[in-house]
Amino acid sequence: MTTSYDIWLILLSLLALGSAILVAFRAGISSRQAHIDIGHIGYKDALTKLPNRHAFQYQLEAAAKRCTRAGNTIALAYIDLDHFKPINDNFGHHVGDIILISVARRLQAAVRGCDSVARLGGDEFVVLFEEIKSKEDITPIVERIISSFREPFLIDRHQIEMSCSIGIALYPYDGDIEKLMINADAAMYKAKEDGRNQFKFFDSEIESETDSLLEMQYDLLAAIENNQFSLAFQPKVDSKTRLLVGAEALIRWNHPTKGIILPREFIPVAEHFGFINQINGWVIEEACRAICRAKVQGIDLNLSVNLSRQQFRNTFLVEETVKWLNQYDVPTQNLTFEIKETAAIKNEAQFRLLLAKFKAANIKIALDDFGLHPFTLTYLQNLEVDELKLDRIFISKIDQDKASKALIDAVIRLAHALNLNVVAEGVETEAQLDLLTELGCNHLQGYLFSEPVSEDQLFMQFKQLEIHFEATGPSVVSDYQEA
Repeated sequence: MTTSYDIWLILLSLLALGSAILVAFRAGISSRQAHIDIGHIGYKDALTKLPNRHAFQYQLEAAAKRCTRAGNTIALAYIDLDHFKPINDNFGHHVGDIILISVARRLQAAVRGCDSVARLGGDEFVVLFEEIKSKEDITPIVERIISSFREPFLIDRHQIEMSCSIGIALYPYDGDIEKLMINADAAMYKAKEDGRNQFKFFDSEIESETDSLLEMQYDLLAAIENNQFSLAFQPKVDSKTRLLVGAEALIRWNHPTKGIILPREFIPVAEHFGFINQINGWVIEEACRAICRAKVQGIDLNLSVNLSRQQFRNTFLVEETVKWLNQYDVPTQNLTFEIKETAAIKNEAQFRLLLAKFKAANIKIALDDFGLHPFTLTYLQNLEVDELKLDRIFISKIDQDKASKALIDAVIRLAHALNLNVVAEGVETEAQLDLLTELGCNHLQGYLFSEPVSEDQLFMQFKQLEIHFEATGPSVVSDYQEA
């Protein structure tokens, strides 16, 4: 028979157990809260105070689960600032940072309270839209984001114009959450291609382009791993002696099933996926090897190599080049880097830094495609390059009207006054050859003399034209077809 004493013991035991459970429960809450606080600190972008890439990934996964349960739709907008890099170059990184902070505020002001804004890094932001049913639901919001950039950014008395390009993908229609970011990114690049300062929804056309892009990405990785590249050489001819003075080294991709792929088709893809440093490094090293092999055959070979605009960001480019020059015992004067004038103008501050490093290493720089943009004497003088390459469009009109001839004459005279070598690209007719020679253009390059050739063919041309010059004097165009 249970006594009152026993009942009291039971009640006391239950009370003690409840207290223990309550203490444990509170401890658990405190532990979880501490974990959340730590995670909050670790998942916040230090500059803009927005969620960072890791935090956004968690937000996206959670939103996808809610979307699946409720049968709703979510959308991801990938936002990239247009021409942001020149702002850092021209005004300094502190101005760029202030703009990024301002952009974060404008994005937050443009979206709804249920939407999430995050910074992925650099000048890339994302917005996660929930509680939507179709594209039409978010179109006004995205238009509001585009409009929010119309007001200039006023920083340190500078009025800076800015715009953005936006790509949008919808879940689950445009793929799972892993592919959602890729597809939104692809749509953003399409917006940039179509003129920037606009937005694009991911669609079947972009999907087809994305699939092709990803296929080329995998193929490029295989090409780098299996050494599927080779160099072709476009000869450069002295305008007076008609002798070979060197060549431009041009990369070719020897695809196992698609054949020869030209650089204009795969270099932009390599830049997009971050392979350009490896590919450009291969070109420089292979050019040094070719110069070394030519030396063994008694040929003093001067080669020029095209430098991608993305290579400006390679802080070790000059050091790596010097390493290869030393490794293959190549004099610095035998190698020239060609940089497109457009890239130099758009990245002027960075170009000048790179130019100073090359100058210190005694490596020559040529300004390629010169003449496509307006220029001044001060601009050309301050760049301190070694060579100008007149663009083929510039050259194609030299025998068609007096104005073109007069302009080229003035450029050549100006270049020579600055002690610059001048190369004419795209020489295709005898009339162009005669006029350029008359105007004193130093070197000529074009199909009139030769298409790009293999290394063996280039060496053969060097030897045969040298023999011909010693026997009969300056060569003629037909000598190149026979060489």
